[in-house]
Amino acid sequence: MSFNYGSELLEYFGEEKIKLQYKMILEMMMEFSNQYKTKKLEINITIFNNMIVKYFDSIKEIKSFHEVKNVSIQKSYAYMSYWILKYKPIQIKSVEVDEKLIFVNEKFVVTFIISKLLQGRNVEANNEKFKNFMDLMLYFFKYKDISVNTIEMMITAFEAGLSIQ
Repeated sequence: MSFNYGSELLEYFGEEKIKLQYKMILEMMMEFSNQYKTKKLEINITIFNNMIVKYFDSIKEIKSFHEVKNVSIQKSYAYMSYWILKYKPIQIKSVEVDEKLIFVNEKFVVTFIISKLLQGRNVEANNEKFKNFMDLMLYFFKYKDISVNTIEMMITAFEAGLSIQ
């Protein structure tokens, strides 16, 4: 990781925490992009770096405003998802675009949220309701106005659904 995330963020969060989040998200994006088996996708590192800074800025602002030590995991995932959707770091580098590459960042965010929420849980993810929920999330990310609050509500609703399964 070689970008300037600012001395203020470095002092507030510590270099290790920033590097860990940076590496985790970048590796997930690379793995996700590689599933498409095309050279038409790339992660624009400049955009990615700015997205990471914006994420940490947002988390710092929330913690300072609400005077809390930690934010909820739902809020953390929601902010990361929001900034991925706004910055769109996964780029198509070809004029000729395969339809399956359209909305690749939105597809990544669905994958990101679901993989994080199912991590460590024994959940059958191949049922019809689950697929419908993922399709609805993707539709929402593609065509509707988004906010951090709506993404956080989706995540919370998903977790609630898991708890009553």
